[in-house]
Amino acid sequence: MDVTTPIPAPAARQIRRAIQEGTVVPGEATSGARPIEPVVDRPTFSQVAAQYLERHVQRHLTPRTLTQCQYAHHFLATIDLPGPFGAIVAFPDKPFHLRPMTSSA
Repeated sequence: MDVTTPIPAPAARQIRRAIQEGTVVPGEATSGARPIEPVVDRPTFSQVAAQYLERHVQRHLTPRTLTQCQYAHHFLATIDLPGPFGAIVAFPDKPFHLRPMTSSA
């Protein structure tokens, strides 16, 4: 079957469902597709934010300001973001990484 041949409706629904569930990557053959494994080598936003609050922020804030900062941190925990292949990822569970800064000069 080449790319111009239409896919039968039941097969198309099965492929669409597999993509939405994250068990097949678009562009790969559908037979023997491997599930997408979560990234475990990077800390999550929640881990980085908690360490940052503990190590750098808490000691410099008044109790009221610290409460406001913690409120904002808890609010961010309620946000969902679009993930790969149509998945929804909770913001605190999103892998955290910094991109290298480059100068435009």
